[in-house]
Amino acid sequence: MVHLPEKNIFSGIPQSLIIGATGDIEKAKKWLQEKKATEKIRSNYEDFVSVFTDGSNVVSERRGCGVAIFSSISIKYKRDNSGEEIVNFFQINPQDTILIILPKYYVSSRANTIMRGLEYITAYNLIDDDITFFVFDGSYVTSLIEPRASIRDLYTELIRIAKSLKPVKYNEIIFEIIGIMEEKLYRRMQSIFSVESDKIYKEFFAHYYTLFEETYNEIENTIDKSVLSAISGYLQNYLFLFIEQNFVLSALKLLLDTLQRKNIPAIWISKDAEGRHLTRELKAISLSNDLALLDFILGNREFLPVSKLVNLSEIEPDRVTIYEAKEVDNVGKVYATFQEFAETLYEDYRKYEIVYAKLGGPVIQLSYPKKIVNIETLKDILGKLLTISKFGYPQPLVYVHNRSLLRERMIKQLAEGIYKFCEKSSSGFLCNLLKRSGRDLFL
Repeated sequence: MVHLPEKNIFSGIPQSLIIGATGDIEKAKKWLQEKKATEKIRSNYEDFVSVFTDGSNVVSERRGCGVAIFSSISIKYKRDNSGEEIVNFFQINPQDTILIILPKYYVSSRANTIMRGLEYITAYNLIDDDITFFVFDGSYVTSLIEPRASIRDLYTELIRIAKSLKPVKYNEIIFEIIGIMEEKLYRRMQSIFSVESDKIYKEFFAHYYTLFEETYNEIENTIDKSVLSAISGYLQNYLFLFIEQNFVLSALKLLLDTLQRKNIPAIWISKDAEGRHLTRELKAISLSNDLALLDFILGNREFLPVSKLVNLSEIEPDRVTIYEAKEVDNVGKVYATFQEFAETLYEDYRKYEIVYAKLGGPVIQLSYPKKIVNIETLKDILGKLLTISKFGYPQPLVYVHNRSLLRERMIKQLAEGIYKFCEKSSSGFLCNLLKRSGRDLFL
């Protein structure tokens, strides 16, 4: 059992946060008042049909790989004069999603990425003309910014190593790799999303390693062996992250294009958003996130569009892809997605809004693409959500969270079972990858 220390545990916290917080909170209140930034949420008891989606994953880190399983569910929820009911659902069976993740590199964050794509696929399977709106757990903006953010360091390191191999024309080598990804990997990814919608996720898991192997083998047969030897470790990590992130983008594009065509809005709700769009403008509490500040100053049944106070930077399409060899090491440019996605998904849906709201409890963050949601539509959705939110959070989201939740114990037992099965039927090296991690073996 851990006991609280006798000394003041807050002594290491920046004093500005303690001393200046009250002043900054008052300053923020005046800021909101002067800009007339907040609006009231009015309860809307009109009939509606909506889709709520959430997912989860659990990972067991083994000796040389990760073992993961995933869960995702979307429910079609109806509220009218006769009451509330779930009229349909689509759920991914965790048994169909067992995945051995190689290489052993950021396996937990990579599993979270794959889960996000699965959530978009489950929601897509419930699109119908009678849907009023879609609600996702999480952040819309994350799906667009994460590919570049997660891939940037590996991409930069690839260029640095290739650059050091004089007299190799590093930019042409990297662009040759990009050309193979644009051709072979893009075509392969498209084929996964060409099957019936309820089979897309199974197709992805069935061809997860095929996507990597076909692309890597083509690169291996194309570029100089000495160059490949120098960059192979970083290249392999980069390819897997690229595949996983573009699986998400493929699913998101399919979803958003269909919603836009059918004129159905969608919003994302985050319970624990880390954003500091507002607090970074306030010196004393700049280390705090917006939610912690707005818990103090946003009134109950009020909402605040962030763009009324600060400019939200758009995600520039030309910063996430590469078109020419001379662009390969341009500062700020990263090959994080296919050219097609930069020209369509990022071009069409890069404008977004972030909104903070109180639905009777702590502040939550909402985000959405402006192309499919305008402010009047948002007010309508907030009014409907207010009527089904207990303790400030929509009850259907609580339901899908609980239905999709996977337990840590499950994956540990599963991974150990896979390892023991491997010992009986396969090679020693593969089994060693699946052995318990060093932490579990020694501690």
